[in-house]
Amino acid sequence: MKRRYFVSNAAYLVMALLSLTMTSSALAQGLLVPQPYPPTPTALLMGRFYVQAGVKYRNLDTLRVNIHGGPSTLTAVAGTIPFGPTTAGPFGIGTGRLGFVGEQPPPAPLPPAIPPLPPSGPVRWNYDNGFIDSDVSPNGLGGPNCVDPVLGPLNCSAVDLSWGYSAEYPEIGRYVVTLGGPGCCAGVTVPRSIGSFGIIDPTAQTDNGGGVVGLTTRVSYTLLIPDSIAFIVDATPAQDRELGANIWSPNIEFGFQANNFFDVFYGSSWFNVNRSTGVSRVLNGTGARTVIRDTFPFYSDDDSTWPASRFNSGNTVINATGTNNYRLSTNNSMRGVFPTREFLSAPDFGVPLENIQESVSLTSNINVWENRFGARSWVPLFGFGRFGASAGAVVDAVNMDVSGIRSYTALGPTTPGQVLYYTNSRYKEWVPNYGVFFGTDVSLAVGWRSAYVNAGIDYAWMQKNNATLDAVGVDFSPGGMSVGLSGGLYF
Repeated sequence: MKRRYFVSNAAYLVMALLSLTMTSSALAQGLLVPQPYPPTPTALLMGRFYVQAGVKYRNLDTLRVNIHGGPSTLTAVAGTIPFGPTTAGPFGIGTGRLGFVGEQPPPAPLPPAIPPLPPSGPVRWNYDNGFIDSDVSPNGLGGPNCVDPVLGPLNCSAVDLSWGYSAEYPEIGRYVVTLGGPGCCAGVTVPRSIGSFGIIDPTAQTDNGGGVVGLTTRVSYTLLIPDSIAFIVDATPAQDRELGANIWSPNIEFGFQANNFFDVFYGSSWFNVNRSTGVSRVLNGTGARTVIRDTFPFYSDDDSTWPASRFNSGNTVINATGTNNYRLSTNNSMRGVFPTREFLSAPDFGVPLENIQESVSLTSNINVWENRFGARSWVPLFGFGRFGASAGAVVDAVNMDVSGIRSYTALGPTTPGQVLYYTNSRYKEWVPNYGVFFGTDVSLAVGWRSAYVNAGIDYAWMQKNNATLDAVGVDFSPGGMSVGLSGGLYF
């Protein structure tokens, strides 16, 4: 806080000095008459080139480390995944990972089968709170009866079918069809089940809390993996650390003095910032089991409310007729949404607490090549030298080399020595940075006609450069306050 207060005051001082000193040569010359001391030769040089070199002490504006929040669940034993993808994310046709494809016949040799799915018999995915089955289980709903004057009594029902993913029937569940006959059944609308699915708790498993069926767009199922082992931990939360950087750097400046009171210059400097930080602590991991959660797009045209429990697409009647669509998309996108798989965890207090070593480390090695282009206006110090104010642009080339590691290692008693999580990433890149600076200088002659010493203070406002890794990140700005001392020659 003290440094920022100092910087703010210095900035106001610099702007005030600029207002006073960026004036015409006539005003500056007026200050020379009368002079209480004879002017030194170097105070009135004009039309000369000069070079000066020295050192700067810098208080850099920003060097901040962002430690990202750690995982909340660490898997020790993945367990056996009974069906579907083994990794999280979208699945289905077009994702490269098959979902529930149902019953598939062997492909015909010509033409090629589309889509090219492996042949299989009846398929069923059993979850803890429902199922998806390529067969209709139990049997589907029948249709109404009618009496045809020629054929006599008839039952108007559609034949239920086993489901397999196809372009004709991309979704599993209940469809509504219109019969073409026979007799008095022609034109009758009836339900037809092509495969089936069941939902045990619509309130918890639908995305609208068991409200209107036709407004539901997703249905979720979960399955606990009994042979898995995981640990729930309170990992280090996301945090920022200000590291700060006060460094020395060489500085060189080339310029041309156009007259007694004005010059233009180019300055160059280079410096390195090397910092490291980290986190190391022992956590308590609560024993848990891995849980699969699959979420499927859903469609229905029923404006009724879901039943409190146990809906089956094959035979559940919500309204009076049963002639509504209830369909899941298990291997295809619906309205642009694919099925997705997540891996969660559920506490299992039969697994003892695990001691887990958390380690986070960051190393940043930043090299900066600074280029300044500016102008300086002077007023005399009555024979002792000159006082000046400068301003200009800064163009930096910044090489950021940042690496970060995060790891979690089990210490026991369940899986001692096992690395539960590890990530190691690196960012190395040259990036530009732009800004402006303002400063003040005092230049004093040292006796020899062409030699002088210069002391200055300045502040640079610069952009921030960022490096973001898996475990950590760095925000860096090469701007800030600097104080310099140098010697120079006119020629």
